[in-house]
Amino acid sequence: MKSAFSLVVSLLFVAASQAQVRSITADEYKGNFNGAVYATNAAFPFIFTVKTESFENGKLVRSESKVDERESEGNERIKKVFIINGKKTDVFQITAGLGNFYCSDDGVSWKPLSRHWCPGPDKILNLYSERTSGNAEYSVEQKSLEGKEVKVYRRYSVFAPSKPNGKKEYQEKVSTIDSGGFLIDLTTTEGTLDPKIITRVQTESWDTTTKFKPVVAPIK
Repeated sequence: MKSAFSLVVSLLFVAASQAQVRSITADEYKGNFNGAVYATNAAFPFIFTVKTESFENGKLVRSESKVDERESEGNERIKKVFIINGKKTDVFQITAGLGNFYCSDDGVSWKPLSRHWCPGPDKILNLYSERTSGNAEYSVEQKSLEGKEVKVYRRYSVFAPSKPNGKKEYQEKVSTIDSGGFLIDLTTTEGTLDPKIITRVQTESWDTTTKFKPVVAPIK
């Protein structure tokens, strides 16, 4: 009898959890997600952390992490760490006013003022364009995170092959937005289907509580 009761309780819990996930329209998703992106990136100061991993045939071939201390628009301190084919490279950048970039290999000795972002060891700025064409499903789930109510938005898209005779591709974006409409984190996973293989994972997070020292141009 006790086992039967426990099973009923478990089933009710699962049903209640699933009931919190609901499908939404593309417009509802875009309105909430885009609004959160705009609001969060305008709420200075904050620390923006990004980690991107690229895979080939299931093997990690490139990893890039970035810690970006954003004091205000056009004023930020960045540390990037690249691991490419097992080799680690650090890149430091200070932006002191829009278009004023200082680059360093160690965070101590700085190169002359430049008008360009500081590239990685392969000289690639890793400009990533969002894919928009494809079949997409949207959903939202209300959850509790550290005792606070949040909403988790999900967009799952399937795309035609990008290469001749290639496989279909997918992208899943999962974002957590707090009750004030600000982003907490965002994970984007991409890959190919049949079978499902991951080729790229990017995680982003926003920290508005940790303090950091003022951003100033390096002293020459």
